Amino acid sequence: GEVHIAGTNIAFPSGTIDPWHALSVTNYTATLPQPTEQSVYIEGTAHCADLYAPANSDPETLTYAREVISGLVSKWLA
Repeated sequence: GEVHIAGTNIAFPSGTIDPWHALSVTNYTATLPQPTEQSVYIEGTAHCADLYAPANSDPETLTYAREVISGLVSKWLA
């Protein structure tokens, strides 16, 4: 839940069934201080699910989260 992080270009993925989500930076956390910081709250998954290889059985929310994170990283590297 910390939102005063000294950094930029940070994605904060967390999932609704993640036991740590209560301590995560989520969509419900106060506004993040840097415009290059973004929370990615994934309905129906646990933490690290976004790091696994994509599968046909992935929920749509996980697929969308991967697209958001990929888009952020691509923008930061441009």
